[in-house]
Amino acid sequence: MNQKPKSLFHREPIWLLIVVIVLIPFFHTLFSGTLDIEPWDDDDVFENYIGLRGVSTKLLVQPSLARQISNKILSPPIPIEKLTNSDEADKIVCPPGFNLIKDVQTLNDHAGEDNAIQRKIPKIVHMTSKSRCVSPAFGENIEKWKFHGYKFYFHDDEAVHQLLYERDWSPLVPHLVKVLNCITSMTAKVDIWRYLVIWEYGGIYSDIDSSPNIFNGTTILPDDDAYFVVEQLGIPSQYFFAASPSHPIMYFAVEWALHNISVRMNIRDNEAPKTTGPKALGMGFSWFTGKTYYSGAGVYNGEPPFADRSVKIEGEKERSNNIVVRETISRGPKLKLYQNQNMTHFMQDKEEEGLKCWIHLLAMYEEERVLAESLLPVP
Repeated sequence: MNQKPKSLFHREPIWLLIVVIVLIPFFHTLFSGTLDIEPWDDDDVFENYIGLRGVSTKLLVQPSLARQISNKILSPPIPIEKLTNSDEADKIVCPPGFNLIKDVQTLNDHAGEDNAIQRKIPKIVHMTSKSRCVSPAFGENIEKWKFHGYKFYFHDDEAVHQLLYERDWSPLVPHLVKVLNCITSMTAKVDIWRYLVIWEYGGIYSDIDSSPNIFNGTTILPDDDAYFVVEQLGIPSQYFFAASPSHPIMYFAVEWALHNISVRMNIRDNEAPKTTGPKALGMGFSWFTGKTYYSGAGVYNGEPPFADRSVKIEGEKERSNNIVVRETISRGPKLKLYQNQNMTHFMQDKEEEGLKCWIHLLAMYEEERVLAESLLPVP
């Protein structure tokens, strides 16, 4: 019986070893990038993760990259109504027992004179789920975020995919799509998406199971550049935040998220909280401020060249739900609701065995090369 010809790497394993050795410096440079990032110890106590032990927080951003972060050099953004397909939402028919979430595209009459005030953070709320059809419990919670005078956009998986993959991010984050290939968890992808959607459009982001408590449409002041609350671990919230467009902390959070994934020992276990989630945001906060510590609520200015940008943090960890309730729906019922909506909670979104990111990418490129060779005409 004829056997399928093996590729060069199968015939001569020594070639694979040579390629790996040659490409190690390349992948290190690719994933470390301009920021000269070093990985954290995964055993860090989560409550103290702002400490950045052993990691230099001095900004090593080149002048050209600093201008790139500060100024919009990307192509024009995808119109948000097109991104979320807002005009087609009315045509969606949800299964029985599910609520349809619609966008609010126009400011209503209750906005008053405040609409004329120049604001750093635009009056836009962004939320996401697998689809616009959600359980009544989530639906009721989502409706609480439709503040008077605010636009509201709901991003389904298709909208998330479009922003991540169809938007050209290469001038700002040239390695984005490469590292996304190492992300097997939708939770981790949505973490990166939330930073990019706020970078692109500005406004408020909230998880669908978080709800405003004393927070309302007037809590964020016109001069606020970015806004977080203190969560129960005493760190800036990642389940809820707001920022002006092109805020550097969003850029740094993306870079750290991508770096953390790139050095992950097992890409099938993205472990979002320690890679793309709160840890990446905390690293971004530390790089933005240039501080190796976090002292709670207050206004933090950026380190040059971002001294004209700032972050406001309000609240206290002992009463972390006072401003925004992190989990309106408790963990047990929420997991069942996720299952009903064909979603996976981040605590369940992992597998035991897998590869390092750069090895996974090498395997992908080898498969593509072998496929390309098979498509060549036979001499």
